Amino acid sequence: MSEYTSNRRITVVELREARFPAERSAALMLAVAQRDLAIARASSPADVADDPRVTDPVAEYAAWLDRMVTFERWARAQVEASILAGYEYDRARPRAVGPLAEVTASAIRRARAAIALMTGIDPVAAASAREDVLHAWPEDDRLAEWALGSDPYEEGRP
Repeated sequence: MSEYTSNRRITVVELREARFPAERSAALMLAVAQRDLAIARASSPADVADDPRVTDPVAEYAAWLDRMVTFERWARAQVEASILAGYEYDRARPRAVGPLAEVTASAIRRARAAIALMTGIDPVAAASAREDVLHAWPEDDRLAEWALGSDPYEEGRP
């Protein structure tokens, strides 16, 4: 972690790191898995029947759906492991210090809230949380970087 003084500016790289705790990555992975599973469930073998590369649409659809279910289960397990690891880490030492500590804490709270909704029983709340993770978070990142004086649209993203 860098040294912070009152006359030192926070860099865009430091801000990006503070906004991406492990819980956020896990929430993003779960959102993608759930989105892909929803697409698979909304599809049917008829959607690929005209594709000459597909020899058995029913079997290939069933295999794809199975892969998406497996991916979503794996993502749920990764979310659980990430949250537990975060709690363990937080017990041992503070995750962030300095002016970015609240940025990291806020990112953790936001990710954990989205995860709770995406793994809960309310499908409308889960869909809303997925939308937030997949679309609102990247826009919030760009706005935060812009507030630092960076133009994230011109800089490119790592």
